[in-house]
Amino acid sequence: MNSFFDSTGLNVHAKVLKVEIVADKQRPNGNRQILKEATIGDETGIIQLTLRTPEHQQLVQPNMTITIRNAKIEMFRNHMRVAVDKWGLIEKAAQPITGNINESNNLSATEYELVNLD
Repeated sequence: MNSFFDSTGLNVHAKVLKVEIVADKQRPNGNRQILKEATIGDETGIIQLTLRTPEHQQLVQPNMTITIRNAKIEMFRNHMRVAVDKWGLIEKAAQPITGNINESNNLSATEYELVNLD
């Protein structure tokens, strides 16, 4: 996960620590929109993964290991999140992570500020 500062083309092999609903809204057309975030990590640190689609929300469960391909970093309220759009992929990993997860290095906990270099 050392490449989290790249903004696109991110590939990650990580363990899912927890999954939470962060938004549950009723749309004007009557459909319900649910947004979930998963805390994922490995031996280098943890970060939040945004789960927008029902398919991703059903697939990603606590204690499983996932492989994410072609993801990107999105900033939400000046904090990093991993996001997977239609060009990316989340799948159950062939090999689970069995080692310790470094929860003390939370990349989503750091607040970033946009600085203009003009």
